[in-house]
Amino acid sequence: MKLCHFTAVHLLDGCKRDGLTLGRVPWSDGRTVELRPGLQWLTTNPKWEQSWHNPEFSSLPYSRTAVRITVSIPPIYRKRVLKWLRYCKGNKLTRDLNSYGDPENWRIFRGAIPPEWFTAIEVRPS
Repeated sequence: MKLCHFTAVHLLDGCKRDGLTLGRVPWSDGRTVELRPGLQWLTTNPKWEQSWHNPEFSSLPYSRTAVRITVSIPPIYRKRVLKWLRYCKGNKLTRDLNSYGDPENWRIFRGAIPPEWFTAIEVRPS
């Protein structure tokens, strides 16, 4: 199973060294908001133009899609890959999060993704 993770250039060295470990998913039950740790964001959409990342509306001084890491999830771990639209049921932030992109392509991996699973690392062409 091949999936992609997009990140910023300044985070690449840490990804190469430690893998994908810092993922968080914003979650609300309607009373509180939390960032659930240990959940890595992935997508089935390999295109550089990701609808969830619009530089016009970002206050970040860097691109969150400057680097594409292609990941091959070994068969034994595939049960940890969750479709976002199934996972997010009950999340009161779902409508807002889903309005930023193509949620049908989003996946969540429960746990860390070691760098040994990376099959390609590409920096976005200028």
